[in-house]
Amino acid sequence: MKPYLSLLTTCLVLLALAIIYHQMDKANRTMEGHFNNNEVGLTEASLTLDGVTIYSRSKGETEWEAKAKSIALFHPLGGDIGQLQTALITNIHQGKLYDKGKSVMWFSAQSAEWNNANRMLMIHGDILLKGESSNTLKSNLCYWTQSDGYLRFPEGADASFQGNRFNAPTLNYSPSAEILQCPLGATGIFQGMKLHAGSLLWSIKNQTITCPAPVTGAKGDFHFTAMSFDLDLRRKVWKANVGTIHVRIDNNFPPRNEL
Repeated sequence: MKPYLSLLTTCLVLLALAIIYHQMDKANRTMEGHFNNNEVGLTEASLTLDGVTIYSRSKGETEWEAKAKSIALFHPLGGDIGQLQTALITNIHQGKLYDKGKSVMWFSAQSAEWNNANRMLMIHGDILLKGESSNTLKSNLCYWTQSDGYLRFPEGADASFQGNRFNAPTLNYSPSAEILQCPLGATGIFQGMKLHAGSLLWSIKNQTITCPAPVTGAKGDFHFTAMSFDLDLRRKVWKANVGTIHVRIDNNFPPRNEL
């Protein structure tokens, strides 16, 4: 009789694992690791996985992936993983963001939260994002939305793009459209010129920077202020509109009798 009980137990375990796998597949998630079920509160239940890689997919294409220490999945109490509401991810040491199936950014962070309803990934703590051409972004808070592919930094970011370094109190960046927006301005060094702009729009694809708000700048002994400013990084040409220019000229000419 005991062999039959052992066989029955094994079959039940395999059936339970098959159901879990089926529901996870319905939610378009692929996970690797050890999992443990536990209840959290009266309205949700969680599936916790340790030492995992998680992939988020939509319409057959990967949206993002993350290798992390642990992931907790939350869904309605009494529901299943196919009704996923949020995913809490901790200690992300390698993550990737995708656009139309193509990897566009690599990132690491202390934690992240995936909201399945609005398809938004909120990333927290010691965030480092890297793209092509050694472009980097550092911040403590970032929102990435699957619908438009924008990375939004509401608490500001330090950035390095094409060898130009700057920081901004808020920043929006689209890796696919290659557009960088600083609606509250930015301060940095662009091709050796120190620039403080009240607003900044950078077309990385066209290598042009537009500052439609008041700007101050300096390069060596050359200083200027302007109501607006345009910089062509490719041609290394700039244009200031309705401003003032200050140039310091050192009066170190030799005496006339030494000429």
